Amino acid sequence: MEESVREVTCRVCGIGPTVPLWVLHDCQWSRCLACGSDSSSVDANAVATLYQSHDYVRHLLVELGWDDAIENLRENVKHFGEPKPGENHFLDVGHNEGASLSAMMNEGWSVHGFDVNPHAERSGCTTIAPKFEAKLFPQRFNAVLCREVIEHVDDWWGLLREMVEVTVPGGMIQIQTPRPGTTPNPLPYQLAHLCVFSVSALENAARSFGLIPVHRVIWPIGQCHVFRKPH
Repeated sequence: MEESVREVTCRVCGIGPTVPLWVLHDCQWSRCLACGSDSSSVDANAVATLYQSHDYVRHLLVELGWDDAIENLRENVKHFGEPKPGENHFLDVGHNEGASLSAMMNEGWSVHGFDVNPHAERSGCTTIAPKFEAKLFPQRFNAVLCREVIEHVDDWWGLLREMVEVTVPGGMIQIQTPRPGTTPNPLPYQLAHLCVFSVSALENAARSFGLIPVHRVIWPIGQCHVFRKPH
């Protein structure tokens, strides 16, 4: 007897009806007919421990090496442009191994990172806590990066709200994340991902916080958006 398809609620809009796509890692993926995003049936608490290990900090370096990890961020760095004197404060929300901190520092930015993984701590330039909140930081930032992170977060709406709060008026927020596809590609549809945002759903969420779209890049399995917080 075939296993029944598990009902999945859209983790992005929370209201639309969903249709099943496929099963990967024993998790049902479904697509929302309202917002076009994809959601997994995985238990968010069950996968949270993945982000607490030393191996998770090292996984990208094992695959790429340090120099290639920094090179992999070239486009993200470019999207922020050159820093202006006194307006060069950068924050990476989910810095992991810290390649982004080095890449931005090389371009003249004053850098700080946030992560939930205690193994990602770098003395003097990171904040480690169970949840990202603007009140953790004594300052606000001109450039905030959230690269391949928001799809891991159950309360992604709260994360976006706090990123807006931690950004200075006129500052930039850059979000890179997978986007829905037509096949069960293991990169966007991996066990650690709770949802895969449609382009329109992510842009609409950003607009709801008053963010102004500045630039976006779309490719078959991913998307990168730069938003500006109004003055």
